[in-house]
Amino acid sequence: NEKTYYSLISGMTIERRGWMDPHFVTNEVKQTVEFNGALIYISATALEAEEEVMPILQLVNSLEGKPPIVFIAPDIKGSAFSTILTNHSRGVIKTTCIKAPMFGELQDKVLEDLSILTGATINNNSVNRIAPEAVSAAMFGGCDEVRSSYEESMIIGGHGEEDKIITKIEALDLELQNAEKDNASIQLIDFIRERMSKLGNGIAQVFVGAL
Repeated sequence: NEKTYYSLISGMTIERRGWMDPHFVTNEVKQTVEFNGALIYISATALEAEEEVMPILQLVNSLEGKPPIVFIAPDIKGSAFSTILTNHSRGVIKTTCIKAPMFGELQDKVLEDLSILTGATINNNSVNRIAPEAVSAAMFGGCDEVRSSYEESMIIGGHGEEDKIITKIEALDLELQNAEKDNASIQLIDFIRERMSKLGNGIAQVFVGAL
């Protein structure tokens, strides 16, 4: 008989942020979006217009193998959302949309962590306000797998640089020590610990053996 066991894989769970529309679902039985070898595009501001996403989709369409792409932003709506969904539904480019968790400064920090984990550039922020038509493939992050349900999403096997991930974890550890010394709020301390855990510990996969 096979035994039940688990293994840790490098990845990050995005709680309470699953697929935004059931038409993105690729596994009808599980009602999940499942991609292998996906690209990651991160925006620090909401994507609302077709002009913001069409150049990205056209670029992905020109790449060898037409890899799936995941859009992550504070919100994705209007003609930007309908353009992404239409391209997916018609089988042009496999895509899905995930709303960034949290709000304000906390959201910025989560996007920063996702950027480091996947190697993606954060677009449309104060540092990098690039026009959509100037987007290059170098700005995309990547991961081995994306799994997204109605309730949560998982970015597995991020293609970010290991040195940058380690450096960020070390910086967060120092931030945690200072927060504890300064008697910061429990919420802030827990948030820093959560960020460290997601960048460093990965996701546990459980394999249940047959009886």
